[in-house]
Formats: sequence, structure tokens, C-alpha cells
Amino acid sequence: MYEKKLKKTLSRIRMGMGMSQTALAKKMSTTQEYVCRMEGSGAVSLEKLAQYVKACGGEAKIVVKWHNVSDVDEVAVIRLTEKKNEGKK
Repeated sequence: MYEKKLKKTLSRIRMGMGMSQTALAKKMSTTQEYVCRMEGSGAVSLEKLAQYVKACGGEAKIVVKWHNVSDVDEVAVIRLTEKKNEGKK
């Protein structure tokens, strides 16, 4: 279901920025054909989605809401994210 919403949103954002698929592909270091497939299917990896959003001038964030879970589990999610980014400094 999210693919349908994402599919409609991706091209709308790009066109709203006045950007062609070719220009966006260049910013993403990929091909126009790949951008076309992303916009056509809506099924993309989180990494590619983040690249797409960044190339359009935005910032991608994922928000996870835990219901009925202790604060310890929520902190563990934050640590996993921070640990992954430690090697990139």
C-alpha cells in the first residue's frame, strides 16, 4: 500500500522542484532509467529513497513509534542507528 502513495509522491516532488528525471539522476549518480523505475514502482530501498529526497533538496527521516514498549527498547533503537553511523566519521 505504501508503494502507491510513494509512487505518486516521488514524481510530484521532483516536478514541483522543476527538475527532470535526467537532472535528478545526475544528482543521484544514477541513470534516468533508474529514476523512472523508482517513480513507476514506488518500491525502493530506504537508501535510494534517502538519496532521491536529498537530491530534491529534502531530508529523509524515519520515525518509529513504539506502543506499550519500555524506554529501554526505544533507547536501543537509537543506539543501533548511532552505532551504524560511527564508522562513517
